[in-house]
Amino acid sequence: MSSHLPVLVPVRMMDSALPIHALKLSDGQDGATIRSLCRMVDIAPNMQIARIKRSSTLAPALLVVLVDTPGGPQQMDVLLDWAIPLWANGLNISRLPERKRGAALVLQHDAVAAIRQALSKRAPAPEQDPPVRPAETPASSSDKIRQGLSLLLEHLDVKQAISLLVEGFSMLEVERQEEQAKAAELMRNQHALVERVTAVEA
Repeated sequence: MSSHLPVLVPVRMMDSALPIHALKLSDGQDGATIRSLCRMVDIAPNMQIARIKRSSTLAPALLVVLVDTPGGPQQMDVLLDWAIPLWANGLNISRLPERKRGAALVLQHDAVAAIRQALSKRAPAPEQDPPVRPAETPASSSDKIRQGLSLLLEHLDVKQAISLLVEGFSMLEVERQEEQAKAAELMRNQHALVERVTAVEA
């Protein structure tokens, strides 16, 4: 799946109806697919898309969105959540059968809140390990020297500054000796390798 594309989140509005499919767009707006909205009230989506396009109020809320699905990216007609109650209000509820009427009323009154709640509950990205605070990071020799010089310049604590400087220079000496030991070990390994190669060639 493409992580940058919106994904469908099922939102069950009532037990006796199929869920609608909500999604959060890249600009932060929420919406639901026209197909799932129409399926909930059992009406044809094509006629509703045409009706929405004819409405100056609803038309700006109708978008064609590329959505990430298990079968790959697909283009879907999406209605922004704020327009769903307006759209449902225009369904001539009084002419609908009782079952469809109840679903349309639920969409009118509860769709926006249900969609936003469902999308806000989506699992957050896996937490990364918290960054180590500077106080928890072992200070290097250069850090010690820098701290000591800073204290000297600011006249805060001369004794502590001298202590930090001495410790820093001692650490530098230890680091230098360790580097020399590593270099000597590397040279020995190289000599041993050259001797092996020479023996093999001989």
